[in-house]
Amino acid sequence: MRRQYLTGDVLTAMERREIMVYYQPKYVATTNRLKSAEALARWVRKDGSVVLPELFLASMEQSDAITLLDWYMVEEVCAFLERLKAEGIRPRPVSVNFSRWHLHEEDMAQRLADIVDSHRLEHSLIVVEITESAMINEEDRMREMVAELHGHGFEFSIDDFGSVLSSLSMVADTLPDEIKIDRSLLRKNCEDERERIILESIFLFANRPAGRLPIHGLLHECRRYPLRAAPTRPTALRGGCLFMDSAYIHAPTQ
Repeated sequence: MRRQYLTGDVLTAMERREIMVYYQPKYVATTNRLKSAEALARWVRKDGSVVLPELFLASMEQSDAITLLDWYMVEEVCAFLERLKAEGIRPRPVSVNFSRWHLHEEDMAQRLADIVDSHRLEHSLIVVEITESAMINEEDRMREMVAELHGHGFEFSIDDFGSVLSSLSMVADTLPDEIKIDRSLLRKNCEDERERIILESIFLFANRPAGRLPIHGLLHECRRYPLRAAPTRPTALRGGCLFMDSAYIHAPTQ
């Protein structure tokens, strides 16, 4: 049986700088060009062994201790982007996961702005990503927080959209800058007509000016069987999917 690590173990690992940031690239679907990335936490111990996220994140997510990890990741990502700028490399936007506990954190958007400013970075380089399930029964506070983030120039992404009972009204009210479709909506690789109709409806709904609709876990079959909801913008993939976030193309890297 694999060991489940406790919150104290993870906090100690953070102090030892053993929690590393790996970056999952996101590509423009029509060109396969790198557009942005998602920051992923990986625990790499001194002996080189790796603790899988599912073995240490579960305990953290049971309390607001997970916010300590989230802010740790923000600091690490900002430091990395600042180093890129110092080396003359144009940094790309990075999505950072934030847990539901941040919904009740006072001045969360201001704190994020202060951290990004301390690294002399544009706010547009950090995308706040929250899972759809975190929004359940928190609609009012969610709208407030997204408005605060947008007010500070940050973008907002809904992760795993479709993993629970999705609400398009929430999408309409919060105006996310990015929606990541959960792979549960792609179980049949877009070959099933009913599945394709559902996806097309979501794409049409989200296909507004400046809208972006990355697919989480894009499968090869979806490219073989393109969806019919073709947007009018020539730069977008048929079906409204403009960006791809996918280990299908590239594995996460440091």
